[in-house]
Amino acid sequence: MSRPALPLLVLLASCRAPADPVPETTAVVTPDHDAPPELGPDPLVEEEPAPMPPPTHVLSIREPVPLEGQTTLEIESVVIESIEASPADPEAHPAGSGIEVSVLLRRGTYEQRTSLTQLSPGYRSRPVGWLEDYRISLLDVADPHRAPRISVVIERVGEARTDAPPVRLRVDKGQPQPLPDGTLLTLLGHGHKRTMTGQSSPLLVALEWSSPGEEPEAQDLSLGPGDDVMRWTWRDLEIEVSAYDYDAWMDLSISRRVLERIQAPTAP
Repeated sequence: MSRPALPLLVLLASCRAPADPVPETTAVVTPDHDAPPELGPDPLVEEEPAPMPPPTHVLSIREPVPLEGQTTLEIESVVIESIEASPADPEAHPAGSGIEVSVLLRRGTYEQRTSLTQLSPGYRSRPVGWLEDYRISLLDVADPHRAPRISVVIERVGEARTDAPPVRLRVDKGQPQPLPDGTLLTLLGHGHKRTMTGQSSPLLVALEWSSPGEEPEAQDLSLGPGDDVMRWTWRDLEIEVSAYDYDAWMDLSISRRVLERIQAPTAP
């Protein structure tokens, strides 16, 4: 995990197969008092937490499940964490526990990973992660010490938009712009391609997305020419340019796309 080293953790188990208990290691977590301040109500974020949905899949370690085509998803490992209270400030850094689940998406030789966590009160969990256009939500881990059974919801980004109205904002070059879910969007700059005489150059856009608990993710775009609308997607966000000043700022309209649940195949 990429989290600041605050309290001391002792990992009690790192499960890689349903066998005997496994050896101890160490790691760190982030207390929730370091989380970014909550923003006001916004169409992109639900004000009330939705009821926990039923899982689409119950997974075991190292048992790939098919998604689409040659794409599979599997659980690589389950790590059980024991968090020791900070002697200097036990109220700010209390004793606790947690579980970290490593998830792998594979397509041929291509691989992408994310980690999901469930931590005790006082620490910031990360139960939701993205792998390409798939969102994975961790619901529960049963029997984590010997034979973990991981309940998840797997969803894919659809083509349609949700009914929520779009959010409109301006992103200035080099200034991280917070989105309602805590993600920071930074415009790194604009550029043009060299073209032949009489041809128009597309607008090149360099962006950086930074979500809480994740490494920053770069996105390079080529928009136009000839496009009626400058539009692209990132995860379940659909972003449209309404105006821009070259290499200075962009006015954006951001909508969400629907998420479609991927159900596990039924036994014949």
